[in-house]
Amino acid sequence: MKNDRKIVAAGILLSVGLAACTSKEPPASQSRKIPQSLTAELPAAVIRAVGQGLWIEAPAAIRYAGQPSLGAAASWDARLATLPERDRAYMEAVNGRYYGALAFASEQERRELTARGFPMPEEWLAARDTPDAELERQAIAGNQKARMFHIDRVSERVAPVLTVRGFENTPGDQELFRQFVDATAMVANLLHDTRSPFAAYLAGRIVSSGTLGGQPEAIAASFQLARELGDPRADSFRDAFLDQHPGMDVATVMTAYSYFKSSVDRTAADGKGR
Repeated sequence: MKNDRKIVAAGILLSVGLAACTSKEPPASQSRKIPQSLTAELPAAVIRAVGQGLWIEAPAAIRYAGQPSLGAAASWDARLATLPERDRAYMEAVNGRYYGALAFASEQERRELTARGFPMPEEWLAARDTPDAELERQAIAGNQKARMFHIDRVSERVAPVLTVRGFENTPGDQELFRQFVDATAMVANLLHDTRSPFAAYLAGRIVSSGTLGGQPEAIAASFQLARELGDPRADSFRDAFLDQHPGMDVATVMTAYSYFKSSVDRTAADGKGR
């Protein structure tokens, strides 16, 4: 397993090197800029503070609609301990499908994750009870957190279908396929607009969910991009994932990484979908 891990990791690093050689922009890991689309939401002093690594709460542009504030918490476990059992079980399941990436060990880490666009428990719980049509409407309207929750919801519905049989020519599957196509376009724009590490994890998940049997290569690629976008924990997530999924196709991982990276780096002139 360790040899498989080294081979795949080396392949990803090779892809990163090739991308760096051809890109006109500095690697995301060397930049601490707030996404251009969000700067209008923040005063100049706050922008400078974030650039210096002094983390703040997420600006309104990337907070879930109807969630006015995020509560302080000493840790992820401490926050979940305050929730009813149903809500706690839901949040544990969500965190599990994102490799533990939502968890934080301190209030400072919670603030860092919030500033990097990771949804907090309050937002997940608010979105959970939002009807599908309303959540999709919010996502199309441009609320970045609504986009995240919509993409997550679609991936959760697509994955079981393609694990068992694939899309069929039925009204239900046709609608699900439409949602999947829209969600894959949406995640590319989410990567570009937010540069959030969590958007990288979402990209890996939605692409993987759209393959028969849930092929893992896109998820493996997402870890490298998440690290570049500011999540230093991504390497440990990747290593654990590679141990669980030996024998991945390195070329497919590299292709997925290049696609995700191009979504982050594309210019406004390239155009935007939903």
